[in-house]
Amino acid sequence: MRVTLSILFLLLLSALPTLAAAAAPGEIPLCEVTVPGEIKEIALNTDGTGMAVLSDQTLSWHNSDETPGWEVPANNAETIGVSEDGSLLVSGGADLRTYDRDGGRAFRFDTGYFALGTAVSPEGSCIAAGFDNKSLTVFRADTQDGFEPVWTAGTTEDVISMALADNGSHLAACTRDGMVNSYTGDGRLLWRYDTGSERLTCAVTGDGSYVVVGADHGVVLLLNRNGILIREEVVGERLPAVSISADGSVVAIGGDDGVVLRSLQGDDLGTIGNGSVQAVALSADGSRVAAGQGEHLALFSTGTDEIMPVTAAAASTTAGTDTTGGEPVPARTQQAGLSVLPALAAVALLLGGRR
Repeated sequence: MRVTLSILFLLLLSALPTLAAAAAPGEIPLCEVTVPGEIKEIALNTDGTGMAVLSDQTLSWHNSDETPGWEVPANNAETIGVSEDGSLLVSGGADLRTYDRDGGRAFRFDTGYFALGTAVSPEGSCIAAGFDNKSLTVFRADTQDGFEPVWTAGTTEDVISMALADNGSHLAACTRDGMVNSYTGDGRLLWRYDTGSERLTCAVTGDGSYVVVGADHGVVLLLNRNGILIREEVVGERLPAVSISADGSVVAIGGDDGVVLRSLQGDDLGTIGNGSVQAVALSADGSRVAAGQGEHLALFSTGTDEIMPVTAAAASTTAGTDTTGGEPVPARTQQAGLSVLPALAAVALLLGGRR
């Protein structure tokens, strides 16, 4: 009997690492960087080991292990994006440009119009730009290590923020008239959502299932792939910077009092730092978050490394219905870790009683 109970105890104990609840976000930065000029935008690679930083003076790449990166003049760029492996960086400004891993300029596209919004798909096969002539263009990689335009769409107003899903299968584009526009990979308009705000920023999950939008007056919106509002939250008094992990497990909101972390269900995962954050970026795996304050960038752990991923099977069997009429949002899976604790306690008592 002692052997059987011991084996049962070890089996239950071995299940805990995969079911553990998330740890608290890190309070001490993993690394810090100071750049020339005010930071405008940040982008991270998959695990947060590489950071692209756009300021009003420079565009630069930094490695979290402090090995040398690179830096070039900002060239009036307003926005950037980076592929998950860090091999492709795109910037939008007086023209559309891409850079390789070493900072070499790989591609340039000049329409004579200013590129106010840019995006790159996670695997780097597709880039997009929105111009100040009320149009947007999507490009796909060609055989010459460049990009060719594959479709262009007219918009109701100038595009000011963009985000691409995997393979360019979905595109979210925010325009100056307060609209969030969703397109298929071949340029078909799926839906438009009116936020009522003239200033917007957006991010999407890797598969395009969710779009998170930051709007004027501290409003953050979560929309599903059908353009249905899942949740709305006020987090401050100004335009919040927003980011979302590839699987949607973590949402980061940069505002007046540091970076607020949320789960897809709206659970509070903690707050990192303090003071006004004007730029924020999550790594694709959600384990790292970068915050830009003035000329200073700091990289933190989100403390979510131990959250069990929400798989398709888990989502279909543990979904909870939202209250806004949208699609169900996967329920929190980390709660499963707590369900084995009573069993462990009972086994421990039995083992102790037989000594």
